[in-house]
Amino acid sequence: MQYWRDSGPDRVERSSRGELTRNAAPTRPFTLVVSAVRQTDFPGVLILLMNTPATSVADYIARAIGPIILLGPPGAGKGTQAKQIVERYRVPQISTGDLLRENVKLGTELGKKAKAVMDSGKLVSDEIVCDMVAERVARPDCARGYILDGFPRTVGQAEWLDGFLAARGSKLPLRVIKITVDYDKLLKRLTGRRTCPVCGTIYNVYTTPPRNDELCD
Repeated sequence: MQYWRDSGPDRVERSSRGELTRNAAPTRPFTLVVSAVRQTDFPGVLILLMNTPATSVADYIARAIGPIILLGPPGAGKGTQAKQIVERYRVPQISTGDLLRENVKLGTELGKKAKAVMDSGKLVSDEIVCDMVAERVARPDCARGYILDGFPRTVGQAEWLDGFLAARGSKLPLRVIKITVDYDKLLKRLTGRRTCPVCGTIYNVYTTPPRNDELCD
């Protein structure tokens, strides 16, 4: 698989060597060799298996899950699919947004650095985000695998993740799931989304509205 800085067409083709390439010329490519592509139960979702030694996905999942990367635009349903994977395979979901809020709330050194940056109106650097991810995946509950929700977002983060996983010497397969959704559906999901500030319940005025307008059930 390759990550690009540019935002060209998303049409993907397979080369003679079995690598996935895109028809737009990359500015700075970051390459991961894909060993297999599997369909999933989720519409529009493919699992790209990275050097998977097992004879089937099910056989390997029975032993270990490995890191799972969820990619997709806002509103694609990354969080929803992550929760289903967590429920089925019992691996933690790691969201960089949650990590930032957790570190800031706990007042960690990384949290203090992130808060200072955010208070100044700037974006938190890749270095801080990557350090938070490294600390999180080192916890015992990530031993069998984990889901990275919204990470990596940049070429720099992708390159860091490649080096980080290589340095750890993990033999678990890396699974990359890209979720694609029609633009009009994304627009309705985003503009129609409503979240209760008290209990966190999420509604959509087009598809799952509350029984009483603007009031949580």
